Amino acid sequence: MIRPSKDNTFCYYPFYAMVFKLYDNENLKAVAPCCMMHDTFDIKGNANSILTKEELKGLSPYDIFHHKKFDELRENLSNNKRDLRCDTCWKQEDKGIFSHRLYSSWPFPEQFNTELKEVDISLSNKCNLACRMCNTGSSHQIYEDIDKMKKLGILHLSRGVFDSHNLPKNVKDNYLIKWIYNNTDKIKIFKASGGEPLYDQQILNLLQKFVDDGNSKDTDLSLHTNAMLITDDIIDLMNKFKMQRHTISIDGVDSTYDYIRHKSNFLMLESNLKNWLKKSTNIYVVNINFVLSSLNLGNVVDFLEWVALMFHGKIGGNVFITEIRPHGRGTDIIHLPISYLKHVKKQIEDYVNEFEKFKIKKGGKQFHYEIDKLFSTIDYAIKHNRQNIRQLYNEIIVLDKTRNQSYKNYLNPSLISILETYEQSIS
Repeated sequence: MIRPSKDNTFCYYPFYAMVFKLYDNENLKAVAPCCMMHDTFDIKGNANSILTKEELKGLSPYDIFHHKKFDELRENLSNNKRDLRCDTCWKQEDKGIFSHRLYSSWPFPEQFNTELKEVDISLSNKCNLACRMCNTGSSHQIYEDIDKMKKLGILHLSRGVFDSHNLPKNVKDNYLIKWIYNNTDKIKIFKASGGEPLYDQQILNLLQKFVDDGNSKDTDLSLHTNAMLITDDIIDLMNKFKMQRHTISIDGVDSTYDYIRHKSNFLMLESNLKNWLKKSTNIYVVNINFVLSSLNLGNVVDFLEWVALMFHGKIGGNVFITEIRPHGRGTDIIHLPISYLKHVKKQIEDYVNEFEKFKIKKGGKQFHYEIDKLFSTIDYAIKHNRQNIRQLYNEIIVLDKTRNQSYKNYLNPSLISILETYEQSIS
């Protein structure tokens, strides 16, 4: 059986998975085999999709999965042809970055075939947090900041990065939800994100429907969550599924985490994770998603050390490094000085050598870290550097003003020094 590699274009996702995340009011307007496809756009400026909004009308998920355009995608990827709709992965691989495609695998015990077995959904932008790398498409709470920026007359400094045109409305009982409700037996992997899926009652209702139908025991549950709402009741619900293999968004530790993940608290996160690990009975793996930005690059070593102490020897998993979106926004690391980028890279290199010793000493279940992707992303920022402290500073300061915060109380001292020097130059 062919497997994804840098020498081919094959990907498993189109053969078993579909993503439903983008809506026009309550109607689906885009569909993809994985969430990465929607990160790139067609010539009309629409998020890449297998079918158009018009073509999606009236089609069930089963009809969409077996549509001739999905068959075309599968054929292209199986025959070493780069399909333009998968441009996110091609761009990453051309940068030397290990793409999402290369991580794909066949996750089922039965023989490889073409059958819809996984759905990945977002039903709203409801979220309990307002993270600095986020936008209104994934958190309704960002609207508070935008309203304050307007009142303060500083909205233009944000360059539009906190607003989203791909805004999921509250999708109530549309045909997609009804199909899932009526076909829980067919779904072997259920994924949900948001917003925050545990903040959305519709998602919780769907999870309960899997349980009520008696199908949760045959279904893997994979939530993309910030973990702040994992209560004992939620743990009891998730324990009823075949296994848990969630992706938890954590973008730093201590004050860096608190600054980036506004309305959250790092000590509470630690407490929730420890309680979840203690009381869960079916955790297969845990994935940590780290959105790399100028705000946390200098704290990567602290973050990796914390992951080791929190999870090593207890459970296996992965740390995925995600580039901040949209590329080129103010807090993209491409705007940092080359000297700072090289300094941080050296710190990470020194840590990696020590960490290998730590892994040998500790043994047990280990994490896979995307260290190569981390290095290649830094190298790309060095090679294609667009040092722009003004743009970096402006994106930081607009949220500082709306949230009554100061970067000086949260960020890495070296980064604070860079920002203060710029601040002094314009005062």
